[in-house]
Parts: sequence; C-alpha cells; structure tokens
Amino acid sequence: MNVSLMLRVFFAVCVLNLSVAAVAAEFSIALSWNCAGCHGPAGHSVGPTVPSIGGMDERYFFSVMRNFKLDERDSTIMGRLAKGYRLAEIREMAKYFAGSGWGNAGVTVSDELFASGQAVHDEHCAECHEDGG
Repeated sequence: MNVSLMLRVFFAVCVLNLSVAAVAAEFSIALSWNCAGCHGPAGHSVGPTVPSIGGMDERYFFSVMRNFKLDERDSTIMGRLAKGYRLAEIREMAKYFAGSGWGNAGVTVSDELFASGQAVHDEHCAECHEDGG
C-alpha cells in the first residue's frame, strides 16, 4: 500500500470518528428518553423503587452504566439495556443527567427508617461519602 493511499484512509477515518462524536453529542437528550420510562423525566424518579439519576455525578453514572454493560454489576434489566449503548453514548448521557440537576422523588420516610439508614451509612459509607453524601 502506498503512502498516499494510507494517508487518505487515515484522514477518512479521522473525519468519520469526528462525525460520530458530533452525532452522539447532538442526540444525548434523545438517548435519555429510554431512561425516562423508569427513572422519570430528566432522570427525576417519581417513586421509591427506582433511583433518580438526574444530577448524578457524571463519572459515577458512566462507571455504573459501563459496569452494567460489561456484566460487572448485577442487575435485572439494566445490564440488558446498557448493552444497547456504545460507551460514547453512555458518556453523553452521563453529561446530560449530570447537568439536569438533582430531583428528589418526593418520598416520605419515617424518622425510624431514616435513623436506620443513617446507621448503615455511618458504618459502611461515611468513610468515603462524608458531609451527608
């Protein structure tokens, strides 16, 4: 293969990669619509059984979804859904949800249940997740 042909192939691949990245960024909101069925509009859950993903840290969202995709995190449905996305698309969804702001599901919790959860947090989570988070 001559050098001229190799350079043309290289530049064509570069342009194609840039186009794919632009398309992924352009459709990040549309990608999130699949999530809305369970996680609510803009990732703000409307009930106690499904977590809110709106306002979630971008790196954490990407890590969780990547782990679902690679079967490194147990799930009932999320693993199957995550496999349908490319990593570039997951990255774009992570940016979208991180920028959508946190939305509480509006669930009321008894003082007793809150205290129980606080004890679990203090014992297992507080070392890394300090200051209430």
